[in-house]
Amino acid sequence: MFIGIFGSRRWCADQAVAVVQHLLHDQGSRHSFVIPAEASATNVYSVAAVARRLIPAERAHVIGAVAPGIGGLVQRSAMACRALAANHGTAYILPAVACPALLRPSRTTSRCWGGHGIGSWAEAAYCVGLGVRVVLFTPPPSSWHGFALVRRVVVAGFSAWLLSPRRLAAASFLS
Repeated sequence: MFIGIFGSRRWCADQAVAVVQHLLHDQGSRHSFVIPAEASATNVYSVAAVARRLIPAERAHVIGAVAPGIGGLVQRSAMACRALAANHGTAYILPAVACPALLRPSRTTSRCWGGHGIGSWAEAAYCVGLGVRVVLFTPPPSSWHGFALVRRVVVAGFSAWLLSPRRLAAASFLS
């Protein structure tokens, strides 16, 4: 199974390190990791940059942008989300801000990234839309409760919210 690690370029590096180390020690010996490549080499404190530094290269699948600009970044993120869906993975997402008001989970990239910004919340919406379990480190909006069962969990000492898409609700977490 794959574990996806997504997050803000502005997330606190210490918290990102703690979460990634927890995943490596708690889940790491039997899982591979999917990590989107950075949009810029200057994002050294982003969640993805922290994950790439800590996760052994042989277990990290870094997915790069396939085209320049915003379109390439959307394709990169969508490819990472689809890799998780195809491998029954779980996405761990560390957004730095609240979810855009109009964003809802969807199986369509244009609905997730179209006009709602690019980044962690769009990745979360697309993952839930594809049926991927998501662990969010920022509370999901109440409007998402119709798309997924939501319960509070603790990961690496931090509050998080597990979103199990409705069609996967009967499956066990990280089975």
